[in-house]
Amino acid sequence: MVSAAAVAAGVGDPGGKVAASPGDQPGDLSGDLPVRDKYTGHVLATVPQHTAEDAAAAVRRGSQACRIAAALPRHQRTAILEGAATRLLERSEEVASLLVAEAGKTIRQARKEVSRAVNTLRLSAAEAARNAGEVVPFDTFPGAEGRRGWYTREPLGLLVAITPYNDPLNLVALSTTREN
Repeated sequence: MVSAAAVAAGVGDPGGKVAASPGDQPGDLSGDLPVRDKYTGHVLATVPQHTAEDAAAAVRRGSQACRIAAALPRHQRTAILEGAATRLLERSEEVASLLVAEAGKTIRQARKEVSRAVNTLRLSAAEAARNAGEVVPFDTFPGAEGRRGWYTREPLGLLVAITPYNDPLNLVALSTTREN
């Protein structure tokens, strides 16, 4: 079983194109760390412990993924985000149950968080298709008549985060969909 945050994080490698480089294999820090049910103590999953070298390798792979993602046309970014929203919705009860077990939420709170994450991904997909930038007139100041500027919205880049326990899924969704 995977963690709820890991389910959401599955959108980070567009098209599965980021390959591990030599030396990018996780180090051994005496085994995996158990993820326990907040109520029963039962082990739900295990996550590997990593070294500083592992973190540096992950940043290298993340930088590679950023270059791939930045080159994607808007329709592909939109499709990736819509696909993630659809997969999350299809697994909403499973993910909600994981949030209850991992974070100690009530099932009502967990279902609401999953719904918010689906909504965040869908809204972000719509913005990826629609919000390409804007032309800004500069003629609000004397001497700038007939001048214009413009901006475009581009992927922000690599994000490294440790999400808090209270909204792990939705915070991952919000963090992975931001553009500057």
